[in-house]
Amino acid sequence: MPSIRKSTHRAAMALEPRRPGRALPRRTVLSMLATATLASRVQAQDKLSAVRFVNVPLQDWLPFWVAQQNGFDKRYGIELKPVPIVGGTQTAEFAGAGDCDIATVAGVLALLAVKRSLIPNKIRLLCPLGSSADAAHPFQGVVASDKIKTWKDLEGKNVAVISLHSLFYLGLTTRLARERVDISKINFIQIPLPQQVPALKAGRVDAICVGTDFAARAIHDQIGHLLGWTLGAPPFDHYSPGFLVVNSDFADRNPTVLENFLKAYIAAVKWIVDNPDKAKEVTAKELKITDPVVVKGFYLEKWDPTLAPDPQSVALDNEMMKGQGIDQPIDLDKYLTLMKLVENARRAVLGQ
Repeated sequence: MPSIRKSTHRAAMALEPRRPGRALPRRTVLSMLATATLASRVQAQDKLSAVRFVNVPLQDWLPFWVAQQNGFDKRYGIELKPVPIVGGTQTAEFAGAGDCDIATVAGVLALLAVKRSLIPNKIRLLCPLGSSADAAHPFQGVVASDKIKTWKDLEGKNVAVISLHSLFYLGLTTRLARERVDISKINFIQIPLPQQVPALKAGRVDAICVGTDFAARAIHDQIGHLLGWTLGAPPFDHYSPGFLVVNSDFADRNPTVLENFLKAYIAAVKWIVDNPDKAKEVTAKELKITDPVVVKGFYLEKWDPTLAPDPQSVALDNEMMKGQGIDQPIDLDKYLTLMKLVENARRAVLGQ
């Protein structure tokens, strides 16, 4: 009887029913384990909870970008999904309408959201952004053409702002009032942030109000000069720009997902603190700024992963909102009803 080749013999064995108590070959066991591990990973990937966030080309959104690029979101079982918009009060409205789950809202606009009953009916105040502006960490300023030498020179000129219902506009007009500038004589033009530098270069506007990133690009390209900082200079020399807000229904339905989001967010803020130069590169990538000299030249906000509230900033916000339909101060502390989740996330990530 001719001998059976080893490979044929193994194939025949595979077709035979396995006898009771007969161990599987080691290679088969390893293959089964590998398949099970892969299936487990695929299943875990499928279980990632989507968290939609309003995305604006502004450094306030840096922790979201860092969390995405470094995988902090997936580490904590969520997947961040950006919803791009221009900015201003639209950020709160998107969250209130359910078009996103999380939004970043300036403190002054949070007060306005309380006044409009968006908070707490449609959106909840989640926690502070974890950032602040001071002399060493300016947040926004005015870049002007050569013909603008002083703040007073802005009278009769065209000035670009992201929105008339934004922190950029309110911070700028507050600074102009301190400089005794008649803002009724300024023509404010609403232009999205990424389009403001080209508008200044083309001469369509005489000055732009932007973050330090776009300001650095305009100055480096000799399109304009820095007239002055608006947030990071008095009276905003110790100021927290805003808060995170969450859609109320999302918060009620998904407390665990929300806490996991906060873990990813806190981890991202800590990474920014530990890696400031790399954080600038993340910002530059999102803003499509490629010149390394420009990237080196712009400032980061001062970030704090504890996400602690700042009463002094809220007082400044209330001051800014006078004349905007809010004559009596609003205490935002009483609307921070989700801080327990923040404390849990802080303890899990920072151990404090």
